[in-house]
Amino acid sequence: MYKKIINNHINNEFKKILLLIYKTYFDKPIINFYKTNYKKNVLISYIKYPFIKWVNYSHTNNIEAISIWEVFNKLWYNVDIVNYDYEWKINYEKYNIIFWFWEPLEKSFYFNINNLKRIYYWTWMHLFIQNYNTIKRIWWLYNKKWILIVESSRLVFKSWNIQTQLSNAIITLWNNTIIDSYKQFYDKSIYSIPVTYYNIENINYDISNNIEEKKLNFIWFWSSGLIHKWLDLLLEIFKEKWDLNLHICWPIDNEKIFKDYFYSELYETKNIFNYWFVDIHSYKFKSIVNKCAFSIFPSCAEWEPSSIINLMSLWIIPIVTKESWINLDLAINIDSLNKYEIINSINKVNKLNNLEIINFSKKIKEETLKNNSIKKFKLKLKENLIKII
Repeated sequence: MYKKIINNHINNEFKKILLLIYKTYFDKPIINFYKTNYKKNVLISYIKYPFIKWVNYSHTNNIEAISIWEVFNKLWYNVDIVNYDYEWKINYEKYNIIFWFWEPLEKSFYFNINNLKRIYYWTWMHLFIQNYNTIKRIWWLYNKKWILIVESSRLVFKSWNIQTQLSNAIITLWNNTIIDSYKQFYDKSIYSIPVTYYNIENINYDISNNIEEKKLNFIWFWSSGLIHKWLDLLLEIFKEKWDLNLHICWPIDNEKIFKDYFYSELYETKNIFNYWFVDIHSYKFKSIVNKCAFSIFPSCAEWEPSSIINLMSLWIIPIVTKESWINLDLAINIDSLNKYEIINSINKVNKLNNLEIINFSKKIKEETLKNNSIKKFKLKLKENLIKII
């Protein structure tokens, strides 16, 4: 973020000085975080934030990052940490492993270092597939409404082709759609791990309470890329289905063109509610969740979003596309991405009786707590790393 501000707004020699200060004091790697004296070293290329200010609850990548570094420490590696967009010089010769993704991993391939293993960890679909799908989604809306909103896609302009094809191994989520997207371009081993969730306290959610009311309420609890995630079509659908309510938990103002174009649906429709960013430990989040029986997550290319898992750990039943999800036995499937199929899935849950909803909800919670705990995440990651290294 700092680099972007400096590059966009400051010029010439002063820019060079500020970039040097940024490099020296803000962007420098964390060296040997655990202060260990092992014989092997690993460089983690992701985010330093959890080790500077500890965990926040905006995304589970905070606890995933800490867990990954803990696992490497227990495998007797000294752990260095660098931000994924770090562009300065790195002494790759000191490392046995480079783990995670983006700039530091990509640049390591330009150094011929024996016995350096590169492990690419990525939880999205292969970027070729994701970019193709998100561009189609932008074009679909353009042909329908004659507006091009690229900022509300999930278009990744750098594809980092070397690391996605030449790394020694890939670790991703145990979602067959994601794994298959890599198999088209990668002929080595692909390993998988579960997405995890935050253990959200003080939410005594019971789907059987006020279930008739909850059946009418759907939560969209997601992140950026509003067109990529088909929010535009959901707004159209819920504007027509005035007997149902849609609760949107995301700062819509972050995507201003989308907000301005769909202002009427977002702010002038009585059954569509916007809550900005909602902290999962807040009273507001508890209040929203206690209104809803279902979450709805259409997307044209996704991983296994932790937002889905967090809601499932609270008994919320997900309505998803195969591009968004891993185990459709624990969700209501949207067979294909079009208005008819999304409405069909909504109608399907409307036809469930109360007992069916309660039993399905309990099954979802039980399976989520069993298969997606942070303990299970660490265990599976450690198993995979032992196989690779």
